[in-house]
Amino acid sequence: MSVTAQEQQEKPRQTEALRRFRCQPSLCCGRASKPVKTWLPRHHWGDEAEWELTYPNNNTATYEQIEGIQQWLDELAAALERRTADPEDGVFALLDQDAVIDWMIVQEFARNIDAYKLSVHLYKDVGEPARIVPWDFDLSFGQPLVDSDEPRPRDMGVSSGWVTARPPFIQDLFAVPGFAEQLAERWRALRKHELADERIFSLIDGYLEVLEPELEANFNRWPLEDVAFEHIYAPFSLYDVDSHATEVEYLRGWISDRVEWIDANIDSLAD
Repeated sequence: MSVTAQEQQEKPRQTEALRRFRCQPSLCCGRASKPVKTWLPRHHWGDEAEWELTYPNNNTATYEQIEGIQQWLDELAAALERRTADPEDGVFALLDQDAVIDWMIVQEFARNIDAYKLSVHLYKDVGEPARIVPWDFDLSFGQPLVDSDEPRPRDMGVSSGWVTARPPFIQDLFAVPGFAEQLAERWRALRKHELADERIFSLIDGYLEVLEPELEANFNRWPLEDVAFEHIYAPFSLYDVDSHATEVEYLRGWISDRVEWIDANIDSLAD
């Protein structure tokens, strides 16, 4: 394919625009933001149709940078829709596959309600494929699910089942030949080391050593009976606990049940 003189002139500008950026869905978790109004990805990733540019931010990004990132998003959307494992033409020519797999494992491990529809943070560095970063876990590890037409939470404390909201982005990833199998293989490898039961609970023990000396001061300042979530984001609510020790015991039990369920069902994640 021949390259026109105009394309030769545009390529350096587009390359510069794509050197480094970070972005996430706008209005995530109800936070006010200043989305790039012209920056609308054609591929639907979740509940939001616009993205918030966090670096360079919306106030400092040039038109050329926004245009270049939009072009990259359009290329990513097209690659996702092709659903191919081709290293030159597929989605993993643009996204770091290992990072995507680890990101999905973390989301499913925590059973994060917002995992795929809101909690998507991308960053891209110079000459590298983009990575997806885990964040926003306030509704996870057994916190309840709600539907917009249901006044009360459901599935409170449930440790089984996959994250239910799967926008086309996730469906297209699972349609890439071999992707689901590689994710399952990675889960099994992590269960032998980083996500082994003893490793997980050792981390919790370490966190407790740091937190416990300050627990009394914490609950004097914020009494447990006053902790609520409904006034922040109705109709979500927190499961009931009567002490920090009860919360820790609950979390340990939930995680133990969760990893056991995933062990038995990891090969069905793409179904």
